[in-house]
Amino acid sequence: MDIRQLEVFASVVENKGFLSSAQKLHLSQSTVSTHIAALEKELNTELIRRTTRTFELTPDGERLYIYATDILALQQRALKELSGKSKKVLLIGTSSVPAQCIVPQLLAAFHQRLPEIRYEVVRADSIDIIEKVAAGRLDFGFVGTKTDVPCAFRPIASDELVVATPNTEAYRKQHKGHILPDMLLKSPFLMREETSGTVKETMRFLSGIGISEDDMNIVARIGDAELLRLCIVEGLGISVLSYRTVEDLIRQGRVLAFTLGENAFRRDLYVVYRKIKYLPESAKAFINFSTNFFHKQARSR
Repeated sequence: MDIRQLEVFASVVENKGFLSSAQKLHLSQSTVSTHIAALEKELNTELIRRTTRTFELTPDGERLYIYATDILALQQRALKELSGKSKKVLLIGTSSVPAQCIVPQLLAAFHQRLPEIRYEVVRADSIDIIEKVAAGRLDFGFVGTKTDVPCAFRPIASDELVVATPNTEAYRKQHKGHILPDMLLKSPFLMREETSGTVKETMRFLSGIGISEDDMNIVARIGDAELLRLCIVEGLGISVLSYRTVEDLIRQGRVLAFTLGENAFRRDLYVVYRKIKYLPESAKAFINFSTNFFHKQARSR
């Protein structure tokens, strides 16, 4: 077994096919098949069940994929840290809420402490960021929910979910500080995509008060957080959002925010990272810094 075989195997898994992987790696499909066949022969097990129409990892294939991503991530980290040619670069992921309200502060403050560090920041949904961290494609990430992947989730800041509505006469008449269940059921509702951490926490809250997605008048699913905010301003509908992400619009009088009353729902924002011994020292330093940063701010108020 060699690194190239593992690279090809991981590519086949991630691209869900031999042809698409071959195109991505600039190899022939037969070469890709040869690498996989050699792995299966050496390990004496079937890794991928494939027909002309289906592609499925076997249990052994799933286990090897976990090992392969670990090995490939370690190889890349060793090359970056020991070559002497590369700068110290942290690969960071962030979902939309942390991107708007905590990551810029963390980057600026940490840069003052260690100005030699460079950053590559990827923005995506919480689930996507968590998956990329688990696969070793990111050093760590900032997200608004937890999943059962084998990663560590450290809470770094708290966040309150509110119902944001257009600042119209109809909603001003109802504005008494907290949301009414009828408003959630009858108002046109704007939903983020299912992989959003805010959506997962929203559905958890709604389930807790006996409301299902089927009960609601969902008029749009909007992937971009900024577009969603602007659609609320323009009166398309209401949505459950992080208070942090609409605080500026509230101050400007462009939206109203209803709390969730007795069911007021707070969640944690997390830094997520892999539980591995070879996590780069610069990544460990940033993770520890981010864990303490907002706690110190809260104590100083």
